[in-house]
Amino acid sequence: QQHDACPPYYSSNPAMLATVARSPLPNLHELIGLLVPGSELAAEGLVLQLADDDMIIFAYALEQIAATASKKLVQELQDRDELRSTNMHMREYLQLLQGLLGDSG
Repeated sequence: QQHDACPPYYSSNPAMLATVARSPLPNLHELIGLLVPGSELAAEGLVLQLADDDMIIFAYALEQIAATASKKLVQELQDRDELRSTNMHMREYLQLLQGLLGDSG
């Protein structure tokens, strides 16, 4: 059984469609935190039921999600590199201390 898209329709007012579509998503960072890597955001069946207006809004939402997820990934990679660097320095420091303690003992 096929369902037709329901109003509101923004097509008659392109400026309104652009405003609605580009509105920032609320709680975007929380949404990104909940997403499982590789998860689908919409099933193919759902996408086929979206009106043109909805597709435009959905596309802008996906753009926001992708940009925020990308920023989060870059930050996590930078944090990981920082931790790795700190860990390496701590190991070197411990080796120096062990060497000094071994020489004095």
